[in-house]
Amino acid sequence: FGAPGYGFLFGQQDDWGDSDTNHFANWAMLNNWLMANDSINTQFSRTFSENMNFRASVEPIKDLRIELTAIMTNSLNNTEYYRYQGDTGRYAGQWLTESPTQQGNYSTSIISIQTSFIDGFNSSDSKVFDTFLDNRVTISQRLSEGDGISVNDGIAHANDTTGQGYMKGYGATSKEVLVPAFLAAYTGTSAKDVSLDPTSVGYKNSKYLPIPNWSIRYNGLSKIPALKKYVRKISLNHKYQSTYSLSGFSTNLDFDRSRDRQDIEQMLDQSANYESELVLNTITISEKFSPLINIDMTFQNSFLAKLEIRKDRTLSLNIANTQVTETKGMEYVLGMGYEIKKVKLPFQLREGVDVISPLKIRADLSYRRNETIIRKIIEETNQTTSGQDIISIKVTADYNLSKALRLRGFADYGMTIPKISTTFKRWTLNAGVSILFTLAG
Repeated sequence: FGAPGYGFLFGQQDDWGDSDTNHFANWAMLNNWLMANDSINTQFSRTFSENMNFRASVEPIKDLRIELTAIMTNSLNNTEYYRYQGDTGRYAGQWLTESPTQQGNYSTSIISIQTSFIDGFNSSDSKVFDTFLDNRVTISQRLSEGDGISVNDGIAHANDTTGQGYMKGYGATSKEVLVPAFLAAYTGTSAKDVSLDPTSVGYKNSKYLPIPNWSIRYNGLSKIPALKKYVRKISLNHKYQSTYSLSGFSTNLDFDRSRDRQDIEQMLDQSANYESELVLNTITISEKFSPLINIDMTFQNSFLAKLEIRKDRTLSLNIANTQVTETKGMEYVLGMGYEIKKVKLPFQLREGVDVISPLKIRADLSYRRNETIIRKIIEETNQTTSGQDIISIKVTADYNLSKALRLRGFADYGMTIPKISTTFKRWTLNAGVSILFTLAG
């Protein structure tokens, strides 16, 4: 079979021949499938993507259902110039690869619940952020011990400019130091054990084994004799989700650790840190308890009651600005409802036909608190940039005019109370009537 071969036809990625480059462009060159012309200047590119979703449902006891979910997405785009060098120069008549770059995105489910409840609201200081700052020294020393360059006779020294134990090339603002230190602090992992690879943070540092999140539901309380007399149904719910995301990373063209160790100063950037292998922009941990706890009750007299607590936070490490942006929220919802079994309309839609249907009335009162804090790494300071308390009341009434036609009345009232002086209080009111028509399937 001629060019480009069965491997190319069926999507083969690696193991092309026994060459060092080990990709299709080199294999095509060895088989004389490429035109030896130094005027051709076209990129060779390879793309790769994978999505993994794991789901499991277990019922350890009757009426208790636990669902486990784990996700991982990884996408890479590799480009390079595979160029023929013509008849002159040092590499005349040879094929060379130039400017190899890689761009990608990576996301995986993790568990960060260990630090979810450490810092509250209105806290100018953060114990978790302080841990992040402290972790940097440990990460710096781990990187230094493992790279085979910094730890060397006469070259491996603590950073004399700080005297805090940072190793040469791995200072307090090094990208390679900040990411593992951030991940260790906000997931409650020891800085001695956390993965040093920003694209491999799953189970036991494997990006192919994301850590499961969970959802729990229990419906067995209504079967307790003491409660069964008063309550028709009780449902308890809890759901936890946490995701680590690394968006828009790319190859650092200035990265080079192959030089002679006596030229170690040439490997440092303007901040006296080693050039990292990857250019990183923002590292994000997004966590949600949706809900933290939910209790839904239906009483024997058709009275409904609900209590729900939700919690969320988003943690973003901005590499360029060397700061952590923390956005967190807490919401409490108290709901009540009642179903009137038979309500007769005071008028007839059709002559001689009365409309009698249940009237379902529900009211939810919620209080939500939001806060955004910027924590600066170099200055080691914290600043609240936005925040508000949101109080809302939602009332709905549903009435079935027929099997396919439902009438709904609603009223939503909201009040926003800012926590900083640059914004003002805001009130909103939304009310109306809607008619819902359902087509039978």
